[in-house]
Order: sequence, then structure tokens, then C-alpha cells
Amino acid sequence: MMTSRERLLLALNHREPDRVPIDLGGNQSGIHRFAYQRLVDLLGLKEEIVIMDLVQQLALPSEAVLERLHVDTRYVRASVSLPPR
Repeated sequence: MMTSRERLLLALNHREPDRVPIDLGGNQSGIHRFAYQRLVDLLGLKEEIVIMDLVQQLALPSEAVLERLHVDTRYVRASVSLPPR
């Protein structure tokens, strides 16, 4: 089994990884807060939803959700304007 880093590097270099890399949680690959609430409920998790983009109403996925869905990427923010978890 490949690591997320290996998987992404292969895909970016037009080589075939063990599976398609999964991305969730950035400004372009985000999830609306209503959809995220339904996802969290479906997964049986109890967590407070943090909004990372007020205009788009994008939720900041928790590490528990990212791990559960085997997401290969993590969103890196330039500023720390979000409330602490």
C-alpha cells in the first residue's frame, strides 16, 4: 500500500498509483456545510462544524472525517483566523 505522498506524486507525474488520490477540504474541493453535516451524521460522528469560507459556506473537514474517507490531502492555511478545535 502506498502512502498518500507517494500516491499524489505518482499521479502528478502522470504515473499510475494504487488508487486515485482523494482530495477534500480546500477552497476548490470543499464541501458545503449542509452536505458536511449530512456526511458527519451518516458516519455517526458528533462534532461541531467549523466554517472555513463564509461566502461559500464551506465546512472545514475534521481529521476524523478525512481519515475515515482515506483523503490523501490536507488543506494548508496561510493565516490562523479559524477558531481552535
